[in-house]
Amino acid sequence: MNTKSIIGVMLLFAAVFSVLFSDNTSSKRREIKKYVYAESNPGASFSSSQATNGTNAYGTNNTGTNAIGGTNSTGGTNAPAGNYGNGTNLSDEESNARAAQAVRDGLMGSKSQSKCARGATRILNYYVNGTFRAYSGADAHQMGGILTSEYGMSRAADNGTYKNGDVHILTNSGVGHMEVYMNGQWFSDFPQNGSLYNNGRYATSTLYRLP
Repeated sequence: MNTKSIIGVMLLFAAVFSVLFSDNTSSKRREIKKYVYAESNPGASFSSSQATNGTNAYGTNNTGTNAIGGTNSTGGTNAPAGNYGNGTNLSDEESNARAAQAVRDGLMGSKSQSKCARGATRILNYYVNGTFRAYSGADAHQMGGILTSEYGMSRAADNGTYKNGDVHILTNSGVGHMEVYMNGQWFSDFPQNGSLYNNGRYATSTLYRLP
């Protein structure tokens, strides 16, 4: 094989290699460049895993502002889609703003529809997760275990001082009642004038609180 033939074969291999691998390689380079840029520039917008400080960062283990898609995005402002850490580590201003939005998005109506557990769960989930979540169908008196297992809530002493996201499970001989506290008011499937425990219809009241 002469020199021209060898050169021609080498050029052919180079062209094939370029077609097969250039897009993938450049894509990886873009992703690496994007990640490195975002790591060193906290205001950047990016979606890589471990996107620790970016604005609008959708990555895992995310603590950036508006970190709406990341698992464990517990530290960011307006981070409503993390792994049940969203209702914690918030300033009072952040918590109150989220609570107001949760009521706007989740409230079922202005009057009771005899669907207290459904209504309270809707509002709670908007506060915790920033999105709608299908209701389990459980009655109010059955919700304690669900609050514990699915929202990480635990029983707390009820001293009359409440936080956004607090839930009362009230029991009597029937299905009971569930109500959630947001910005100084109790809600179920309607806005209540105080806790219904105070009306004397329920024998016990158990307070559940987010971690």
